[in-house]
Amino acid sequence: PFADPGLEKSYYTSALEAIYVRNKHSGQFGSIYLPGGPRLGPTTTFYWDVVEWARVYALLDPQSLRDWIVACLSNPYDRGMAMDCKNLLPIGNYYSANDFSLFRSVECYVGITGDTSVLDELAGGRPIIEHLREMAFRPLVKNAAFGEGILVDFGDDPWELLEAVPNYRHAVVSFNAAYVGMLRGFADLLSWSEQPAEASAARE
Repeated sequence: PFADPGLEKSYYTSALEAIYVRNKHSGQFGSIYLPGGPRLGPTTTFYWDVVEWARVYALLDPQSLRDWIVACLSNPYDRGMAMDCKNLLPIGNYYSANDFSLFRSVECYVGITGDTSVLDELAGGRPIIEHLREMAFRPLVKNAAFGEGILVDFGDDPWELLEAVPNYRHAVVSFNAAYVGMLRGFADLLSWSEQPAEASAARE
């Protein structure tokens, strides 16, 4: 029991919401969870929204999360902010949070289930671990054209950072910090999949 009734209500309502947005008929692979609810975006899952509760997803419905991850990484996730689970197509414009969102979703799945076999599963013709490697090391190929060139430059397209203020552009600090976290997470995933040498290189 909770000492604070308001906190107790929030706790149980959050679990109820996950059940509410579950849908077994709108996708091509079992159940899916629709962040826009049953009425708004009836077949759409947004990468950024899903990662906000990926741990809960992995606890409640791990097979569904695994299927969703494989489907997302089999799609051109660099061309949209979401996936239409009915037709398995990207939706909208690219969103700067895509790398972090998808990487973190995999990390939550593996961390909760202990299932490292997903890292070797093919998605879009490549093992998932290769997708994660590309995301984690994105700073090597997307450098800012100022300073020492060690930051990732996200460009100046306002559609790629929808909720941001207009001057939130280029070397966004929070997303650059996320890439540092992804490198550390990638090193852990490599350790769990028994690749210690590359894990050490990623940490360095």
